[in-house]
Amino acid sequence: LRKQFYSGAIQLVDTGFICIRHILVGCKILQDASDDKKNEQIQRETSQRLKL
Repeated sequence: LRKQFYSGAIQLVDTGFICIRHILVGCKILQDASDDKKNEQIQRETSQRLKL
């Protein structure tokens, strides 16, 4: 977890609202979405370069 979200995540686990497993799954989903967005940008830039 990024340091900026760590304390909030620990608070959710400590209060019993969610399990660490849920946080880890959520982090993976967010990372995948971020990677998809980066790949989309790279593909767009490559496509534009090939058109020139």
